[in-house]
Amino acid sequence: MIGNLSLSKNVQFYELNKSLTKKSIEDTFKEISKERVGNYLLNEPKRNYTTASGNQVVYSIVAYKIEAEPSFLAGTSVKEQKYAYLLLIECDDALAILKKYVDSPEKHFSSFIDEFDYQKFCHFHGDKSPEYERVTMKNMSISNAVIRS
Repeated sequence: MIGNLSLSKNVQFYELNKSLTKKSIEDTFKEISKERVGNYLLNEPKRNYTTASGNQVVYSIVAYKIEAEPSFLAGTSVKEQKYAYLLLIECDDALAILKKYVDSPEKHFSSFIDEFDYQKFCHFHGDKSPEYERVTMKNMSISNAVIRS
């Protein structure tokens, strides 16, 4: 089913101090999916995968149904069904986190990850003629007090 995923372009990157353990992933999946309705749609911790370009990665994914009040209503008993997911991709010394309707999964992996060094991002040099699909900085903030949704 991993080949059928159509994901958002939003991703968080972290530096891996050490590889995530299967137990830490399973515990996190269990914790974040407490409010799920029914069975898991997907629950695959620590799967090896070869990308189309031949890179070896390890991915872990959980997907499940939740019920929540629609965002345009407040204080009602009306519920809508949504599907939440968390996808973790480990590649070399980096961790990519993709998610929907999951709050702060990175806090569960604090002993495994660090934020990338600011200097690495500022002085990153790619190819001599890079191609970018689109770069936006509309919601970019350097404040520690910023609230993100």
